[in-house]
Amino acid sequence: MNASIPFVLILLACLLSGCREPAPAHEGAGTMSDSVNAPIGRPPIADVLARHTSSLLAVSGVVGTGEGRSHDEAVIVVFVVKRTPELERRIPKAIEGYPVELRESGEVTAPPR
Repeated sequence: MNASIPFVLILLACLLSGCREPAPAHEGAGTMSDSVNAPIGRPPIADVLARHTSSLLAVSGVVGTGEGRSHDEAVIVVFVVKRTPELERRIPKAIEGYPVELRESGEVTAPPR
């Protein structure tokens, strides 16, 4: 059998199945794909939130955390009742390489039953 035939068969199978080269790291920017495809050296943002949310919620005035985007970059969002200089000092500017953004949300309560 000719040595190039297996190569051609693999190439043909790949083309028919839709194989392609891996996407560059910047492809998909603007999506929440950072949770899956974190940049080298940074853990996925969802993992970072899982590790730090309880300690952030322990800070008086913090009512929630989440993933967000700012200037096309993944950020950790910390929701606060009211943005104050004290909270700005107490909440870190970055956590595990992700910038932290404070967002004033007001008091969060459960809906009435």
